[in-house]
Amino acid sequence: MFFNFGFWLYVLVFNCLGND
Repeated sequence: MFFNFGFWLYVLVFNCLGND
């Protein structure tokens, strides 16, 4: 679950950076 959280967090951050 911890790995999954980190993965989703990374995806969210990457998405935000890409959107910006």
